[in-house]
Amino acid sequence: MVKGKKRATPTQYYIYTCVILKMTWINRQQQFKTALVAAALLVAVTSLLVSKWLANDLAAEEYKRMELWSDALHTLNNADQNTDLSLVLHVIEDNNNIPVIVIDQDGNVTDHRNISIQATDRADTIAQLTRRAQQMKAVVTSGLTATSQEVSNSSVTTTLP
Repeated sequence: MVKGKKRATPTQYYIYTCVILKMTWINRQQQFKTALVAAALLVAVTSLLVSKWLANDLAAEEYKRMELWSDALHTLNNADQNTDLSLVLHVIEDNNNIPVIVIDQDGNVTDHRNISIQATDRADTIAQLTRRAQQMKAVVTSGLTATSQEVSNSSVTTTLP
């Protein structure tokens, strides 16, 4: 035995062993918690990125549909007697999700589609549709589209001749 050092008693040795084992268990528990937090963060970031990708994809698809519908309506408005309108009418009739308000040259609402209105009578319906048409025009002309050509091609409200 080395002079000056006391030997640990079995009780002390047991206590030291328990403390070391408990510290090891706490460290493993802490590592497990850290791994769970990291996994949760990874899932959250991945979900956000996938959601953003899906939203952008959906927006691009809706924009294409809007352009197609707008082109079809423009073709219908400029058609003469020799124009084949079967494809144009098919595109216009298949519009199930683009909100449309058709107005005449004086700004009077003539038709609407894919817009839910909670009105008590026809006058109230026309008033609500007129307000919505003005809001839609304001959005289109407020600079959300890049050029006046894009505004004229993708207008949500359409003025009939």
